[in-house]
Amino acid sequence: MEVEGKSETGVELPVNALFLCGKIIMQRVEKMRNGFIALHRSIREHWVWGNAYHHQWWTDILMTANFKAAKICIEGRLITIERGMFHTSEVKLAQRWGIDRGTVRRFLQLLIDDGMLEVKKTRLLGTTIKVLNYNLYQGEITSHTTTETTTVATTETTSEATTVAHKVIRSNKENKDNNDNKENKRFAPSRTEIEEYISSENLSVDAEAFFNFYESNGWMVGKNRMKDWQATVRTWNSRSKTQNTREKPRVKSKYADYETTEVDYAEWERIAMEHTMRSVPD
Repeated sequence: MEVEGKSETGVELPVNALFLCGKIIMQRVEKMRNGFIALHRSIREHWVWGNAYHHQWWTDILMTANFKAAKICIEGRLITIERGMFHTSEVKLAQRWGIDRGTVRRFLQLLIDDGMLEVKKTRLLGTTIKVLNYNLYQGEITSHTTTETTTVATTETTSEATTVAHKVIRSNKENKDNNDNKENKRFAPSRTEIEEYISSENLSVDAEAFFNFYESNGWMVGKNRMKDWQATVRTWNSRSKTQNTREKPRVKSKYADYETTEVDYAEWERIAMEHTMRSVPD
């Protein structure tokens, strides 16, 4: 059973659209937490900006650093990699950046000398890189930040999610309408076909009236699509005969066969007086 809800605009949305809205919001929140890094405009004045490779490598380091603390297993030991840090090696960075280990080492040393990185190397645990001032440029994780992030993401995506949901609903409706139109065109007869069928069956149905009536309502019989138009024609014919039978015949007046003539009442009165005078004795 589908449950309906309302968006902020008051538009009712079905459950699948509401689920889509929630999914988009959660994706946006997750993207805000882990999907991007903050890059301050002051980097344009930094020395890493002047070299395309340096800029690329530094950005990769920022994106690789943990946004929040996480544990990893190294040589059977659980190691916590704090926020702003990541575990790697010169070999891995060389392979990722497509350069040799010497170039990696020299670039990391430049960042260390400039107070941008700390690199900790151990024979057992490998290399751990820490981005200094990470919290200054990437922001702290707090409950307030999380709530604010969620609120911002929800506000920004409500309109987007509602729009997407409406597109889904509209697309489904258009597909249904298109399918209905295709079904109608497939089963709807032409006026000529109706005339030929009425003639072949010797039926008393007005072909033009039949065609115009059902063409105007999409060839629907009640709330259902017409399945057999020939059967519907026969039904119209049966109803027509029933109506003709129920019509009362005109009753003929009993005086209809008599001719009407004009009567001279003065002449009738004269004749009656003569008859009366003759019958009176002297």
